[in-house]
This record gives sequence, structure tokens and C-alpha cells, in this order.
Amino acid sequence: MASRRPVSRQTRGRAPAVIGVAGGGGGTVQLWTLVSSVTCLRAWQSDFGITMGATPIASGTTPPALTLTGSVATNPALRVEVQTTGTDGVATYRYGAANDGTTSTWIEQNLVVPAGGGTYAAIGTLAGLTFNFPAGSYTNDNVYQGTASAWQDQKNLTTYAQATAAKQPRILLNSGGRIGLRGDGINDSMLEPTLDLPAPNVTPTFIWFVARQVTFTLNEVLFDAGPGTEGATVLTTAVSPGIGQYCGSTVNSSNGATVGSLIRGYASFTGTTSDAVKLGSAAVVTGASAGVANPSAGVRLFAAFNDTAFSNFDAATVLYFNGAPSGAELAALDTAASGLYSGLVV
Repeated sequence: MASRRPVSRQTRGRAPAVIGVAGGGGGTVQLWTLVSSVTCLRAWQSDFGITMGATPIASGTTPPALTLTGSVATNPALRVEVQTTGTDGVATYRYGAANDGTTSTWIEQNLVVPAGGGTYAAIGTLAGLTFNFPAGSYTNDNVYQGTASAWQDQKNLTTYAQATAAKQPRILLNSGGRIGLRGDGINDSMLEPTLDLPAPNVTPTFIWFVARQVTFTLNEVLFDAGPGTEGATVLTTAVSPGIGQYCGSTVNSSNGATVGSLIRGYASFTGTTSDAVKLGSAAVVTGASAGVANPSAGVRLFAAFNDTAFSNFDAATVLYFNGAPSGAELAALDTAASGLYSGLVV
């Protein structure tokens, strides 16, 4: 059995602090900086600006409510698994920072849940993070996975956010050792309330992204803009794995986002028949106008703006521009993203 380091006992009733994930990215290029011919409106990239929620997603047989406090200087994908069944003081657990949705590379194993409930200070890439264990009975199918409560845009420092713990997307390890956020297709979503996109026939909108379609369900929304009048929407269409665009009409469906593959994609909204969708290595789909709806302020990730039509996708990068980057800039984005995400389909 691993040795236990003494730490302070949990203060009962204490409100858990938000867990900050530093925005450094370890020298990683910020992809939006490769484009200068048009203005970048928002730039979300999972190497930067993610804040971990204080209450991990818990699963298994009646899992006690583990919470987190402290701060982490890296970009972890937290996973905690109970290894042996028992009450506090008997049950054992392990934890890691490389959760891929099913397992992790473990930092420590066979640790005993503190008797009576208490705290444990993580080490390694999770140094600075404290687990707060309540007293209770733990079962060897209990799993806790880290979630994101906020994702800061690196261009204007606005934030996709979700305050409700049960609706926060999981932070998972992606291709190339990079993390991404996963919407569960049930109730996960994040909202940035300030981005006010114009009607695309007035000023175009171009959304460039790195994403993975985990499962396909018709009319799931990956990106959406504006309450009431919706526009600049990317959603699943027709049959698997079709994804198209909407700004009053759903058009230009592409089959390039094969379920399970991490792909580069973009959707261009111009209010004309030049509207286009390109996903992975598939040819650009164009020739139909998605419409000229003028959405109200705000953009939502993993769902329609009214918090319905939830999508089961991984999102690693989301860039909004006020027009299409040049061909050379798109090629530069593809090259840089392929270097970040091994196996990326472009």
C-alpha cells in the first residue's frame, strides 16, 4: 500500500474553490495568430485558458461527492478511480492526469480514502490540486472525471462558461497529447454571451475548428449563435456523419467528419451561394446559401443557443473570423494544427 502524506482534514461545509488551469500551453503556437488578412473575433484553443470545475463528473454506484480545491499549473485531464470497495479509511483509489475517457496514465495508486473524510494533496502534473473526500461508502466502479467550468478566448479574453457542474464538458486527452473538451450529447454546453455576429450578407462569419464527432444524432448542434433569431450554426444533418450549416436554412452538408476521427473543419457564412462547409479531407461543399439571419449576441458550444439539441463532440480549437482567411493562411493553419494534433485529418 502506498504511503500517505499527512494533510489537513477537510473543513466540512466549505465551498470548493474553482480549479484554475494555467493558460500557458508550453510554448504552443496560438493558431489564430497565423491569420492577419481578416479579423479574429474569438479564439478558443484547448492548450490555453481552461478552468477546471470544482466538482468532477461522478459515475458508478452511488459515488460520494468528491470535490477539488487548489490550482494546477498544467493542462490536466483528471481521472480518479476507486480501486477497492469499502468505507472511508478502507476503500482505495488511484488518480492520473491523462484521462482519455476510459483510462489514464496513473500518477499514484492504492491510496486509502481518508478515514472520516478528509483531503489529499496530489503530486506530479496535478501538484497544487487537493482532493476533498467526504465520509461514506465507495465502490470499485466509482469514477470521477475533470470538467471545464470556463474556457477563455485568447484574442479578446472573453469566456465560454458553464456554472452548473452537471452540465460542464469533460476535459479529455486528445491526439498528440493535447486536451480537448467533450460535450456529452445529453446536457453539456458552454455560453459566451458577448459575441454579436452580424447578418452574414453584411459581414461574413467564418468558423474554423478542430473537433471530433463522437456519436451521430440528427440535428445536434456543435456551434450556435444568438437567442431567438439564430444564425452561424454548425449542426449534424441528413445521415451519419453529415454536418452542415444554418443561418435560416440548413445547407451544404458534408460527410467529411467521420465518427471517431479528429478533423479540421470550417464553415463560411456569406449570405450567398458561396457559403461553404469543409470537413477533414473531403471536398468543400458549397453552392447553397445558408441564409441571412442576424443573430442576437452570444455564441454557444455543444448545443443550440436555447440550450437544446446537445451534441456529442470533442472540441479542441474554435476560431471565429469576420471573413475567410486567405488560401495561404488556411494552409498554415492546417500545417500548424497537424503538428499539434497527431493524426488530424485535414
